[in-house]
Amino acid sequence: MSKIISILHISDLQFGPSNVIFGETETQSNILYELSDDINYLIKKNSLDKVDLVIVSGDIADTAMPYEYDQALTFFKGLKENLMIDNSRVIMVPGNHDINWPFAKHIKETNPSNLSYKFWPFIKFCEEYYGDKTNVSLVSKGFEIFDFSKEINAIVYAFNSSLEEDHENNCGYIDLKTIHKAFREHFSNDANEFLKIAVFHHSILEGGASHDRLAKV
Repeated sequence: MSKIISILHISDLQFGPSNVIFGETETQSNILYELSDDINYLIKKNSLDKVDLVIVSGDIADTAMPYEYDQALTFFKGLKENLMIDNSRVIMVPGNHDINWPFAKHIKETNPSNLSYKFWPFIKFCEEYYGDKTNVSLVSKGFEIFDFSKEINAIVYAFNSSLEEDHENNCGYIDLKTIHKAFREHFSNDANEFLKIAVFHHSILEGGASHDRLAKV
């Protein structure tokens, strides 16, 4: 019998001054306690061992200012401890709110080929949380692969759908070539035996106010 995989999906927390829920340390602690309590209840109710993966699909900060990620760091460290889960089981991708607009404006005027600069606060946050360079390739090549095939029979393909986003363009996308490259890079003859999870921030359907699209050639 296949193992049941339990996944906690979190998105659009948008830490920052306009966030009335997570602004106060005491309130954040209460939310962490209640969230962890609810999760532990569901784990026991469904006869599960624990949460296997935490997937955070973007918009961690509100305006991608460093102090906003300080709040996020406190929250996610607390969540990790409460769930007794390793950092490597927490997958994060950036959303459009994780782009620092002043940085984006500066780099567009001086070195438009340097896409990583507008994500600098997000990258520093990831380095502090993971303690290494995890997630850097989300900026450099648009995707990161997390292989849990040996532990829980799952592979996570994390995509950055905010690469074209900046202070002037509000349009999420994932380049079709990037999707093909990600799957080619981690091709396996046993791939059908694994659960494959794709993580990205923007809508999968084209249209809407921001004209998001999953893929373009």
